[in-house]
Amino acid sequence: MKRLDSIVREQVHYLENYGYSEKALGNNLPPYAHFRDLKEAVQHTLDGDKTLFDDEKIKLNLFGVYNAGKDKVHFALDYSFNSYTEQLKLQSVTATLNKTVLEIPVETGSDLWPSQDIYFRLKSLSETITLASHQVQLKKLDDQISKLGEWLTIGGYISPTNLSKQIKSQVLNNGVIRPTTINMVLGSTLKQSDMPSLEIRFHIAFYPDDRGLDLKSLHASVGPIKELWIRAKHMKLPKYDMLKEHMKELYTTQKAIQLIAAETTTSPSLSKKL
Repeated sequence: MKRLDSIVREQVHYLENYGYSEKALGNNLPPYAHFRDLKEAVQHTLDGDKTLFDDEKIKLNLFGVYNAGKDKVHFALDYSFNSYTEQLKLQSVTATLNKTVLEIPVETGSDLWPSQDIYFRLKSLSETITLASHQVQLKKLDDQISKLGEWLTIGGYISPTNLSKQIKSQVLNNGVIRPTTINMVLGSTLKQSDMPSLEIRFHIAFYPDDRGLDLKSLHASVGPIKELWIRAKHMKLPKYDMLKEHMKELYTTQKAIQLIAAETTTSPSLSKKL
């Protein structure tokens, strides 16, 4: 088709007037890249069309870079092309930024939004959606912490206020909620003054999706004495007071064994009796 170049050039010139040139979009593509892409798409349609009477759909994909390279907008331009009448018409522009989509119907030539205007509108929509999504995630996290807090408080382990502070300090990264493994430590002084403090460490997996907070295990230690409980589904952890007494008993027993062993080593008469 002799007029193909002029038909495509007319459309590209129209796009350039609204800020869709390679330079205006800041995409570092060489000059006339959009012209070549659109011409190739039209030629492909001509090569595959046998009737040449129906309107054919053609898509031109562009992208723009904004905000010092931090934001990338994808523009999908939908055309109809009729080879019989030799008309190439832009029907709509669909722009996407950070999963936020904006569709602009183009009924007449003046309906096309400048690329910068689309970017600013998308940026505003994207920030609003991100903020709303973040608030929903925070509310869900608070609910999950509350449920976990009730579960642990029944066992006598930790207050929900302290729990929330410890979890959020590890889940929130500059305000962004991210999947992570939470290490939460609870210290307690045992009754005997000569006994080290009891340290309880919870390993909690956090997933931003519906799985939420999942308590995986409990590690308890008193000095060199260590115990591990792996929590299976629906399995109950030991009550805090029971755990405390259990660890105290293990520590006392271990100290007694060490004392007897030491006395046996230093006392030959005791060693013979034993």
